[in-house]
Amino acid sequence: MLLAALVGVVSPGLAHAASDLVAIDPVSRATPAGAPTGIGHMTIANTGAVPDRLVTASSPLADHVEIHEMSVSNGIMTMHPVPGGLAVPAHGSVTLKPGSYHLMLIGPKQPFKAGETISVTLTFEHAGSERVELAVKPMGEVTPPMSK
Repeated sequence: MLLAALVGVVSPGLAHAASDLVAIDPVSRATPAGAPTGIGHMTIANTGAVPDRLVTASSPLADHVEIHEMSVSNGIMTMHPVPGGLAVPAHGSVTLKPGSYHLMLIGPKQPFKAGETISVTLTFEHAGSERVELAVKPMGEVTPPMSK
């Protein structure tokens, strides 16, 4: 049922093997030269009956990638790695979006340019590794509004 609802909005950049996990609208933003980080946003939908967990991510275009969460406490924004990875419930989804969970691409090897793609490998506890292509949007463009 969830899979049927997602048809037509799944990024064609997902190398989707035989997994029950689907990346929807995987995007990043362009970065200026010398930027120390980039970001990755998407919704990860689990069409299967078994919960999974995003445990690591990597990209050939960054020194390393961390799964982060941004939060605001007492008016102060903080960002920190998510210990133990990010749960993806069975027949559910988790959204990586501005102001919440996201991928932090640390030490980009070159600036990310609008119109290009960034290959990222997501590694899940049960599903193994899946490659996703983040579509790079212009610097000022807001990533798609995504539900939680």
